[in-house]
Amino acid sequence: MSKYRKEEKPAIFKHRHCTVCGAPVSMSEKYCGPKCEDEYKKASRRRTYTFIATLAVFPVLLAILMFLRPPA
Repeated sequence: MSKYRKEEKPAIFKHRHCTVCGAPVSMSEKYCGPKCEDEYKKASRRRTYTFIATLAVFPVLLAILMFLRPPA
């Protein structure tokens, strides 16, 4: 036997990572448990509401700025 024998790498099963906490989960799952799934749904709702609020505020701000500009 050679004294420079290559070591075998440990076998890693195919997996994904939880989208919230990063824990390894099987390929068929997206979250590691119901807690992470609930947290993802909360964050998704918050992101949606923030986007809608931004879209609602922008035209109002634009209208205010148009009314405040000096007449030409």
